[in-house]
Amino acid sequence: KNCRDNLREALPEFSDKICDVENILSKEDIIKRSEEHTDKIVDKEKINLVSVCRISYHDKGLNRGLEALKRLKEENILTDNIVWYWIGSGENLDEAKEFIEKNELTKNVVLLGSKQNPLPYEKQMTLFFLPSRYEGKPMAVTEAQMLSLPCVVTEYASAREQIADGIDGLVLENSDEAIYTFLKDLINGKIDIAVLKENVAKKSFSNEETLRKLYELL
Repeated sequence: KNCRDNLREALPEFSDKICDVENILSKEDIIKRSEEHTDKIVDKEKINLVSVCRISYHDKGLNRGLEALKRLKEENILTDNIVWYWIGSGENLDEAKEFIEKNELTKNVVLLGSKQNPLPYEKQMTLFFLPSRYEGKPMAVTEAQMLSLPCVVTEYASAREQIADGIDGLVLENSDEAIYTFLKDLINGKIDIAVLKENVAKKSFSNEETLRKLYELL
């Protein structure tokens, strides 16, 4: 809705012709796809974060998470109990690999590369993490929610349309410091993951009724 309103403001002469139609996702389909076999098994004793996105610093802001982990390591706060998995490829992948190795973060950041179906990997994780500078309404967030993963995101245009902050996920201030504080709080056990997970599991997130809206539009 926020994106719709911005477009109406930018093109007022067409405002009566602009409406919002949600991405169409089926929870049943997401669950089914998540059950495909994968050899990768994560350590459930650890807190496993996952990001599924293009490896792009400019918009996805992944480097902000890396810088926060580096800072936490330098402050002797970072532990091996936090592991951040990246699924995807992009223009900053090699740069990320170099940064991770140079700053001895290989136990905390694992690059899985592109996956045709990332869902079997995601469902093993603790939290979905997206430190983006800019977003519209990412489908990856909704897919993660359908797998009962609480999502932690920075405040992009539609973040609060997707996530009930503090209830089924977290919406962080869109800043480097907020990302650092979140990771620090996570390490120090200040975030009740169990409550977030319980609440996100209660919701459906399916929106097949959007098909009706699309048919009406056509």
